[in-house]
Amino acid sequence: MNTLGAKIRAVRKTLKLNQKQFALEIGLESAVAISQYEKNKREPDINRLKKISELGNISLNELMNSEGVEASRLNNASVKQPEQSTPVIQGTYQSEFRVSDALTMCARVLESGTSYATALYLNIQHFDRAVSAEARNAIIEKKLADLEARNQIFEDQMQTRLQEMENKLELLHTENRVLQTENNRLKATYEDPDGADGRITNTENQAM
Repeated sequence: MNTLGAKIRAVRKTLKLNQKQFALEIGLESAVAISQYEKNKREPDINRLKKISELGNISLNELMNSEGVEASRLNNASVKQPEQSTPVIQGTYQSEFRVSDALTMCARVLESGTSYATALYLNIQHFDRAVSAEARNAIIEKKLADLEARNQIFEDQMQTRLQEMENKLELLHTENRVLQTENNRLKATYEDPDGADGRITNTENQAM
């Protein structure tokens, strides 16, 4: 039982389901796809593979590798949880998946020598560039955010200094008005009613 199709058939047989019933269990309407899976004419997509591995209580890696699976482990008593040592990725647009499972499937496709291998390789290159670009964009965005933060601090400091200068200027204006008032008072004190400036002249000194 070294092929994927044989393992899928073993899971179905262990569950005592016919192909139609098994198709419904993994979200398919027709038994034709199950027949093609078991004959290795087609391969299930990642979501179907995950469902089959859960029904058989085996990991995706065990389901996909070439060593086979013991029939005694193919039961649906419980869903096998991911091993703690295996990194689990939870994507934004899909359910979580294990890196080891993804690498196993990629390796199988890339080693197949088919047009799918070329397509996958080109897609991997494209996605790698996209991820690298996102990483660079993240760095640029962080630098821009830091620059904006520094600019905001500088603007706040300049605003504070400008306010201090305005306050000092207002104080100088106030002191100037006080001095003008005092000057006018002094002028009014020494000026006589006839418009004299209030100072003692030489004639007045002689008369005294």
